[in-house]
Amino acid sequence: MSSEDAADQFTVDNPATGAPLAVVQGAGDKEVDQAVQTAYDAHFSWKARTARERGSWLRKVAQAVRAFQEKCAS
Repeated sequence: MSSEDAADQFTVDNPATGAPLAVVQGAGDKEVDQAVQTAYDAHFSWKARTARERGSWLRKVAQAVRAFQEKCAS
């Protein structure tokens, strides 16, 4: 979730050349507070899952990351 405030924008530079790559819309205080609250609320349902369920879910996430690793790296 991103802020609608232009003041929360920042430039991402190419580390090799220092040239700007993109302007990214960041998050402001409101969005950060909401993300923290959502994560806090979600941890209760995650905590209630068995270790087997959590492991199964994490394996699926790892599989998805591996499937898109080239796209994510570029």
